[in-house]
Amino acid sequence: LDPQALVLVLPVLHACLSTTICLDMAKEFKAFATQLARIKMFATKSSISAPSFQSEEWFSDLQAALAESDRLTALEQVQELMDELEERLQVDSQARKHITRVVRRIRNGQFLLNDPSRVFFKESYLTKKSHRLGRATMYHFFLFSDLLLYAKPASVAPGEELYYTIHEVLSLHLMKVVDWYPNGKKQTDKNFTIHHPRKSFTVVCSTVQERKDWVSAIRRHIQEAQRRAVLLDQARRTVAAPFSSTAQDESISCV
Repeated sequence: LDPQALVLVLPVLHACLSTTICLDMAKEFKAFATQLARIKMFATKSSISAPSFQSEEWFSDLQAALAESDRLTALEQVQELMDELEERLQVDSQARKHITRVVRRIRNGQFLLNDPSRVFFKESYLTKKSHRLGRATMYHFFLFSDLLLYAKPASVAPGEELYYTIHEVLSLHLMKVVDWYPNGKKQTDKNFTIHHPRKSFTVVCSTVQERKDWVSAIRRHIQEAQRRAVLLDQARRTVAAPFSSTAQDESISCV
């Protein structure tokens, strides 16, 4: 989904919803409200399944206004929803342009654009120290809303834009960051450790403040990525439940 394209769609959806409200077209109203819910899910990066929007406050308020034949209030509520969505999508559109510019500098990094909710946040050169070999190597780290990527600068001809070759991509929802060490030695105050099922290593920053900034950013997005993973799992279970019940009923009827 493209946030900029969705901004152009909003006036059409607004007109359709307003028409169904004015003409008491209940069935058509619900259909267009479902499309509105899907755009809200995208704009708010929510993982609520489509059928669940009917329990949300905005839809309940609309239903209450329609039940009382208060069309004016319902139209005002729709206008507020559209204004809020347009503002969110405009911000998302700028974020999309930003991540696209970043991905252009990463060789074979087009896959990073596959998830429309992915956002780029931070980058810098940091030193990665291997736990297994103890070898220290400088990489360029990129922090996205759900991924931590580190890469090596590629050789380019003079005058060409610098780009990077991916060394590793790690999912944040499986990650843990540690920046406290019991020995309290001064040489560790610029370090933090990444723990991940695929690998663990120490990152060495150039200053204490840089370490604090990176740890704070990574932890914040780990929490968000874990929350999103839980919501996605709940959404899958919600969608799968009716099919499981149907299959069970068919099995019983066959018996």
